[in-house]
Amino acid sequence: MKNVAFILSAFLIPLNLFCQTTEFFTADWKKTKNKEKASYYRMIAYGANGQPTGIVNDYYISGQLQWRGYITSIDKNGTETRSGWCTWFYPNGQFQQQSFYFNGRLDSTTYYWNENGDLTGEEDYKDNVLHGAWIRYFPNKKPRLVAAYNNGKLVGNVYLEYDENGIPAAVYPEFFDNAAEWTLFNGKDYASEIKERKLWLDTRTGYYRTHGYKYMKLDAAGIFSIEATVTLDKAGSGFKSHGIMWGVKDQSNYDYFIISDQGSFQTGYVQNGIDVKTLAWTSTSAIKQGKSPNLLKVVKANNEYIFVINGQVVATAPFQPLMGNYAGVTVASGIERIYVDRFIVQQEAGAAPEEKNTPTVGDVEWNASGSGILIDRNGFIATNEHVIKDAQVIEVEFVKDNVKYTFNAEVIKADEAQDLAILKINDTRYNAFKPSALTYGITTNLLDIGSSVFALGYPEMWKLGKNIKFTDGKISAQTGAQDNPYWYQITVPIQHGNSGGPLFDNDGNLVGLTNAGFVGQMDNVGYAIKSSLLVQMLGSSFPGKYTTPLNIIKEKPLTEKIKILKSYVPLIKVKLKDQYINK
Repeated sequence: MKNVAFILSAFLIPLNLFCQTTEFFTADWKKTKNKEKASYYRMIAYGANGQPTGIVNDYYISGQLQWRGYITSIDKNGTETRSGWCTWFYPNGQFQQQSFYFNGRLDSTTYYWNENGDLTGEEDYKDNVLHGAWIRYFPNKKPRLVAAYNNGKLVGNVYLEYDENGIPAAVYPEFFDNAAEWTLFNGKDYASEIKERKLWLDTRTGYYRTHGYKYMKLDAAGIFSIEATVTLDKAGSGFKSHGIMWGVKDQSNYDYFIISDQGSFQTGYVQNGIDVKTLAWTSTSAIKQGKSPNLLKVVKANNEYIFVINGQVVATAPFQPLMGNYAGVTVASGIERIYVDRFIVQQEAGAAPEEKNTPTVGDVEWNASGSGILIDRNGFIATNEHVIKDAQVIEVEFVKDNVKYTFNAEVIKADEAQDLAILKINDTRYNAFKPSALTYGITTNLLDIGSSVFALGYPEMWKLGKNIKFTDGKISAQTGAQDNPYWYQITVPIQHGNSGGPLFDNDGNLVGLTNAGFVGQMDNVGYAIKSSLLVQMLGSSFPGKYTTPLNIIKEKPLTEKIKILKSYVPLIKVKLKDQYINK
């Protein structure tokens, strides 16, 4: 009897390990046993190895979900290693942040929302560093700031800043991490150098000016601005002044905007060594005294300069033709040492580049068409191989909020045997269109016969027009023509031009790509390539690691799903050597 009791207890102990337990945490996420001091609590289960298993849910002490995700390990110091998609929530239940972790390191895209549920930003990561798009949004969901990173470095040392009308400006921030980019001056009486991620200027006797500037070609015909935060580090006696310079050709030719230690400013230019003052010394309360930093900014717009100190406009002056292509900082007089830790040049990028005239229906330029589905927010599109076969030029056309967007695309993978292809948008204009996230799911589960499905695409473009079309039906067989195990047979009507378009289940999961139909031969017989074959192709050929999108539209009505999904479905237009073909 003792032996039986021992055997039973051996089976009971491991089962207890997998039961969820409740843990309490203070406001700064320190574990506590005192529930009264807790601001959060966690529902978590531990495996036989003493590490977490399954989904972990954190809650505000009120009971509202605060965080959900996977934790693979917790060390003795309480450091957690996260894995997969993790989601943070506001106390009102709205999404706050969603991030993907691989072995505890940020990977893929992180999304941010405000408490109203509006998407405010997103960042692409690879191995825990910024790698890809970095975007911030206005409340109307239009981009406000757009940048691209490569292994933590800002690509091109530039990002785009949009106004609320969608007009971008190119912004060139300075990180003071490469002295070779700067023209610096050093002598017995003066010095300029880059160190500690700052630009330092030092005049030791007051007999000479000193500068630091870098190449920055400005478009005199457009709008531009230059701003710098200047801080006094050390100062001698007497009058002292410093500020920003632009249109620099050399030490004897440049424009300037300077402030003094006595609370005044001056503007002008030096040409062939002669100092011409456009505004004489003028007192202003906008200047901060002592070692407080001052933000100086000059804006060129409408053929005049606007001068700003710490956010306050202090003067305007007529625009002078630029003498050179450098911009920087100067110490104009006195004995002092200053440093600059913020230096930004911004230049109007103009309205979005004028698109070439897109061929209309009947134009001979486009002689083939099909459909596709955006399978990655960075511009990757899945379609049929026969849609783009023998293509010389490919354009993809999306419709979002009733506005059409056309981009150039190229083939990066094509498999004739499986009739699958992956396209990549190679058009800089796409950054302004790029969705913050794909909201549909992809399922590789085999659908039952009789399951409801629907297709989106552009059938018979030359007859029916270029507006997206919806058709629905059922899974009529789990295999395709000649019992092809990689296809479904469907009752969804499939026409020429539907090829490559998505087939969804009613939950908003991608289940396949439509690729064939018997027009005028057999009614209600169409075929779709199963998504399992597409995912297999993506896993073997996608650049980097492919992560399937997360379905967040499952609970929406079908009509709302379609409104969201149609913005991911492009019309694919192809230029071939020969005749018109609707694919």
